[in-house]
Amino acid sequence: MSVGKSGQETGASMVSPRRRPPSLVVGIGASAGGLAAFKTFFDNMPADTGMAFVLVQHLDPDHKSLLVELLRPHSAMPVVEAQDHDPLAPNQVYVIPPNATLSLEGDVLRVATPSPAREYRRPIDTFFASLAESQEDCAVGIILSGVGSDGSLGIKAIKEHGGFTLAQAEFDDTAMTGMPSSAAATGLVDRVASVESLPTKLLEHQAYLTKVEEQKGADGAREDVRGSLSAITAVLRRRLKHDFSGYKQNTLIRRIQRRMQVLQIESVTAYAEHLRKEPSEGDALFRELLIGVTQFFRDEDAFDSLKANFLPSLFTGRDADDPIRVWVAGCATGEEAYSIAIMLQELLGSHQHEAAVTIFATDIDPQAVAFARAARFRRIDGLSQERLQRWFVKDGDDYVPTHVIREMCVFSEHNLVRDPPFSRIDLITCRNVLIYMENDFQHRVMQTFHYALRPGGYLFIGPSESISRETGLFSIVDKKHRILQRRDGARASLPHFVPQAGAISSPQLPANRIEDQIDKSARRVMAKHSPAYFVVDRNHNIVRFSGGETGRYLEPSEGNASLDLFANLARSLRTQVRRAVETAFSSGRAVEEENLRLEGKPPVDLVVEPIIEVGHPPSLVVVAFRTTSQTRDLPQEAEISPANRRELEAIQQEFRALQIQHRATSEELESQIENMKSVTEEFQSVNEELQSSNEELETAKEEMQSVNEELQTINSELHGKNELLLQANNDLQNLLDNTQIATIFLDDDLTVRNFTPAAREVFSLRDGDRGRPVTEITSLLSYDKLCEDVRTVQRTLGVVESQLDLEDESATYIMRIRPYRTVANVISGVVITFSNITEQKQQHDHLQVLMGELQHRTNNVFAVILAIARQTVRNSASLETFEQQFGTRLLALAQANALLVDQEWKGVSLEKLIEAQLAPFIGGDSTRLELVGPPVTMAGATIQTIGLALHELATNASKYGSLSVPGGKVVVSWSFDEGGTSPESFRLEWREQDGPPVKPSDRKGFGHFVTKQMVTRSLNAKVDVDLAPEGLRWSMQMPANEARSG
Repeated sequence: MSVGKSGQETGASMVSPRRRPPSLVVGIGASAGGLAAFKTFFDNMPADTGMAFVLVQHLDPDHKSLLVELLRPHSAMPVVEAQDHDPLAPNQVYVIPPNATLSLEGDVLRVATPSPAREYRRPIDTFFASLAESQEDCAVGIILSGVGSDGSLGIKAIKEHGGFTLAQAEFDDTAMTGMPSSAAATGLVDRVASVESLPTKLLEHQAYLTKVEEQKGADGAREDVRGSLSAITAVLRRRLKHDFSGYKQNTLIRRIQRRMQVLQIESVTAYAEHLRKEPSEGDALFRELLIGVTQFFRDEDAFDSLKANFLPSLFTGRDADDPIRVWVAGCATGEEAYSIAIMLQELLGSHQHEAAVTIFATDIDPQAVAFARAARFRRIDGLSQERLQRWFVKDGDDYVPTHVIREMCVFSEHNLVRDPPFSRIDLITCRNVLIYMENDFQHRVMQTFHYALRPGGYLFIGPSESISRETGLFSIVDKKHRILQRRDGARASLPHFVPQAGAISSPQLPANRIEDQIDKSARRVMAKHSPAYFVVDRNHNIVRFSGGETGRYLEPSEGNASLDLFANLARSLRTQVRRAVETAFSSGRAVEEENLRLEGKPPVDLVVEPIIEVGHPPSLVVVAFRTTSQTRDLPQEAEISPANRRELEAIQQEFRALQIQHRATSEELESQIENMKSVTEEFQSVNEELQSSNEELETAKEEMQSVNEELQTINSELHGKNELLLQANNDLQNLLDNTQIATIFLDDDLTVRNFTPAAREVFSLRDGDRGRPVTEITSLLSYDKLCEDVRTVQRTLGVVESQLDLEDESATYIMRIRPYRTVANVISGVVITFSNITEQKQQHDHLQVLMGELQHRTNNVFAVILAIARQTVRNSASLETFEQQFGTRLLALAQANALLVDQEWKGVSLEKLIEAQLAPFIGGDSTRLELVGPPVTMAGATIQTIGLALHELATNASKYGSLSVPGGKVVVSWSFDEGGTSPESFRLEWREQDGPPVKPSDRKGFGHFVTKQMVTRSLNAKVDVDLAPEGLRWSMQMPANEARSG
């Protein structure tokens, strides 16, 4: 079974070659309460399934739908409103627009405007039907919450084409169960589950298809099933007594694969074993094979052609004793049979025909036959409002055909291939049945139809069915609508039928429409009694006269002509006959009365005998009369004495008086009966009016229910939108309350619309100031051009920016005035923001001071470097010497600066400075350096000079002094000296020990410049140098307040 598309030419031609088609196309239908179900469904659906989803909901045609916006937060996939000619893309959700019908052509969505009559809109059925036809086994139909039955026919279509169907469970508290339960009632829903579980069921179905395709491919899977067809059909033949070996193999394979998908069985061998072991699976497969989509007047143009051009000929030259016989083969649930009955009844009424009509409707499916016989339809599709009101009666939630339509149809189970046909048929309809049969079976059935039809009879077949092999048996009289006529000269042998026990049930025939049964019963009663009889129904209407002497028992009442027995019967007989008829109907037994008197005529005997239908109460009775002379002789009149004669005359006179009184009473009773009948007719008329009003109310109720569904949907959408708006408003309010930017919103007329709490820092605003002109509110800024700048922004739509201070100069703000733009890009006032930059301004000022200080320090460093360079050049004999000396001195200067930078130019520990400058000279031997003095942090201004001085002293010691020999060392000490009346001073001393003897030198190099002149000038210090025999001693003394940091 392929997960990809199944070779649809239309889709292939419309989908761009670059666009990858979805693996499955999922149609989801819902009505009232559908929004919550949609949200929950997509909350549980991942983003990368490769499927396309199309949502069809009952929407108010006059209002914009918010469904797209409401579903986007719940879907990991993009949600868009469907547009005409949109190609389907995987991992995308399409939503039906309001006032539209949606359909699918290949992989392309088509959006159309629906018919104006709201009651005929079934958008879910419409889309599902096109989905089934275009996607076949890649179609998935899901019915979610909603009232009504929309989607049930679409579920049938999807199943017929091999698709997958699901419905929301009735136990799901979020569901309105009308639509889901109606879909489930069809018996064609593969999975019923809560809405949270439906995505999992769908993904399991997709995974099964993918796994089968990966293992064997679509062709391999079909061939596996093809190899097991004979075994599977044998099981069905043995268990169900039906032979599907003549069923088209590709259709049979597809239906078997559908059952395997539903059961998640990957191997056809395993499925065949499951079929043998589980009797219920045989029934399930049987139901799968018999899926058929039907409705009233399906393909209405074809039915109109049949009625206008061919049915009238059935009445031509036909007398009342020759009934019209119609056979609806493959009637499914009866819609087609009742459609034919309606057309024939309309012709009977319009042409005043009196021919009786019998419609034999048959199907192989006993459940479908039972449904058709029950004749209770929850959905009436394909019927005009006029026909619906005329030929159907609303009974609760169901529509029931009227008595006259129902009595025309006889339903029975029948197998076209196996069971003998009906005979003397005028019209056979067999639509969309032959397409499922192989050629041999088709030919066999067509021979059967030819045999069953009368000469010149018609055959009405489906639009996809062909008779290319049967032109010898039938001629085409309407090619477009597939109406054929029996060729009278052709001869077709009737196929041999071997009926199996219990294979076909005896139809239960309506007595008043089956003339043969009436005649048979009437003849039986006549043989026993008299040729003068009437056949009467339960409404006392005469349905047949025996002819002959019936006229002697009739005495029609004045007024409109009627076939009512008691309006035509002799008045003297009415009372006794009425009582006998009622007794026969109620008891089901014959009733006899003797010696009923007729004025001026011999007495008669009455026999009322019901016509028995097995299993049903009698609907007809035979009312027969026989004269007493036919049955017995009267006794001879005896000799009467005068006394007795006088007594007899008195008795006769009294009897005549009683007769007159009885006649008067009978006439009065008949009058009362007539009055009652009149009242009954009036009540019946009122009842019909009430019924009509009730139907109108039902229609109005349905319209109101539809509007209510839409309003509920809109209410759900608005509720969800309000939640989003409330959340957005909360977010905006929190943003306004917590932002540190003062913001004021002004209308076009400069009135305050809103403001943030921080705006109170720049204007004297209160909550009640909303709606007041900003010019009436006191500003705390040194700024009087607000109105002028606002007008400039309104005129130019630009931005005005200024730096402003509060009047007390305690804070500084950046003010920006911008146009206020709505979502629709409409200018509606201005937005003024005040950003407090007081801290930034203070930091800027401080930065300026630091920059000045940095510039000063940099200049000092450059001056030192310049001095070092000049002195080094003077004392360097070569460039290499200059480079080496200059580099080491710059390194010393850099080390001092590095220490300053580490301490953020606030001062450096003297001990660290000494260690950093001498570290290159003592080689890590801490015994060669001794530091003596208290902890002290030297001022930044002294660091560079002292560092250079220490570097030069160490360089000289490493060349000529104590650091030039292994045992030598240096002692550096420092102290603060109290000067009495003099200011406190800082003293730093360098003393070398255990070095070679120091010899005076007349040469004054860079070291002398730094240690003597530079220290003296830069640090305002006094320097002493002592060339003692034990080693060099150097010291400096400077003011303590200039030496210490801080």
